[in-house]
Amino acid sequence: MPQETPYRWLNQEGRWPGASGGTLGREGDTRLLPVIGLPVGEPWAPFAFRPAGGAVEVRAEADGSVTVIDTGRQRVVRVGEDGRAAEAEDAQVPPEAPEDPALLAARTRVDGVAAAPAPDGWGSGFVAVTSSGDVFLVPEDAAEPEARLTGVIAGLAGVALDHRGRLLLAGPAGLYRPAAPLRAAWSVIVMPAPHPHGHARWDRVQVELAEPAPSDTHVRIWTLASGTPHGPDVPAPEPPAPTARDATDPDHAPVPTAAERWRAGPLDCPDVRVLAVPQDLAPALWVAVELVGDGCSTPRLSDVRVLRSGRGLLDQLPAVYTGDDDGTGQLGRLLGLFSSVYEEVTRDLDRLSELLDPAVAPDREDAPWLSRLAAWVDTGLDALDPVAPSSRVRWRREQVAQAVAAHARRGTPAGLVEAVRREVGGIEVEVHEPLLDAGVWKLGDPGSSVLGSTTRLTARPEPPVLGSTAVLDESWLIDAGDRGLPLYAQCAHRVLVLVPAEHAPALAAVRQVVERERPAHVVAEVRLKPAE
Repeated sequence: MPQETPYRWLNQEGRWPGASGGTLGREGDTRLLPVIGLPVGEPWAPFAFRPAGGAVEVRAEADGSVTVIDTGRQRVVRVGEDGRAAEAEDAQVPPEAPEDPALLAARTRVDGVAAAPAPDGWGSGFVAVTSSGDVFLVPEDAAEPEARLTGVIAGLAGVALDHRGRLLLAGPAGLYRPAAPLRAAWSVIVMPAPHPHGHARWDRVQVELAEPAPSDTHVRIWTLASGTPHGPDVPAPEPPAPTARDATDPDHAPVPTAAERWRAGPLDCPDVRVLAVPQDLAPALWVAVELVGDGCSTPRLSDVRVLRSGRGLLDQLPAVYTGDDDGTGQLGRLLGLFSSVYEEVTRDLDRLSELLDPAVAPDREDAPWLSRLAAWVDTGLDALDPVAPSSRVRWRREQVAQAVAAHARRGTPAGLVEAVRREVGGIEVEVHEPLLDAGVWKLGDPGSSVLGSTTRLTARPEPPVLGSTAVLDESWLIDAGDRGLPLYAQCAHRVLVLVPAEHAPALAAVRQVVERERPAHVVAEVRLKPAE
């Protein structure tokens, strides 16, 4: 079993001097592939242009020039075909041009401020820019997910196609002409493992992912024993390439792997043993973590650690069974395999609190933990999804986290209002209970003693008499505990839900939600709210 784990990567390059990440990018505390990178480079037409907020309009003229309009600051910049920009002094800001409904739908999907058709070679769909400067490729099919472009500049506020169909991005430094996006599907990070102290040796490498790897993406660990000790002037070895099999050993190669050769661990195995020559022959150990994406998604690497296992489970056996096996023999490797499987189960149990937390539980098709939590608390996320794509993840997690509290209010007036607001596009309805409007009759009270309006004949308290106080089909035989039922039966256990008149098309959807959420003994009626 592992005795200590003093050396970890932790996404801090200072802990791993000499580590090289290749094309790996960073997002928060994790490393990932830049799935779709947008090479922007220097601005094609540089000029200082800081919009007042929101979007700017980019108009491509037929003669090759471009007009950039900032309505908020009443500024107009004209860029010639040669890329020279000049601010038009005292220029009249032209009226805003009508927006194509397809472009409006594309930018609405990502809460964007501007959108343009995707140029040739980018794939069908649209390019949308958000107020925070993010750029998205939005497919035409609303059922397909959008893809975020990485590596773009900050402060983008406008997008358009020029007269030749090339993309133009408007940012604070001017106009950019980015090339077609690059899709990275393979990358490797190489790092040195610090030399162990004393007689111990490093013999296991583990990687930790921030979340389960998406389908069709993979992770592989490589190890290399080197005869050159680590040092500030020692360059990292070339990373293993999938095609260079002559310089690498596969995971089923004979043991040990010679020095200066990469050895591949099993695909998608997060815990591998270092099956290399002894440390007295090769005192330095290099670790490479290979990430493979599918062009649309990426594994998220959270941590890398090198463990000193020693003899592991061999220390739990009598010496007569282990002999001189130091952990690299056949028995030591078999017990190490068992130990790694056992530890993987233990790690899953340790992560159980994360998998049951709506705030961090994985929410993907291949790891639908959030959907499972939603089913356990009876919240139908798949059928209810009324929000914009950019806030859908937060919305789904909030619904699961608030489900228990929502069930406590289910069937109450407040619960009906919340259910309609949650499931029918944020519509605010009013719930009235007729019983609350029924008051006690008081003689002489102008508000409660109006003859024929607030008065009503009812059964006498004494026993009914046939032909006198009991009339066929017009009398109720009730117990003493039901006294008052004839007065309030017509308004008890009833609710009236009023829908604003402007939401008349959603009346059927509101009625469906109310019918499902009302208590079984309550009669609910849904109507349009009358005009004031």
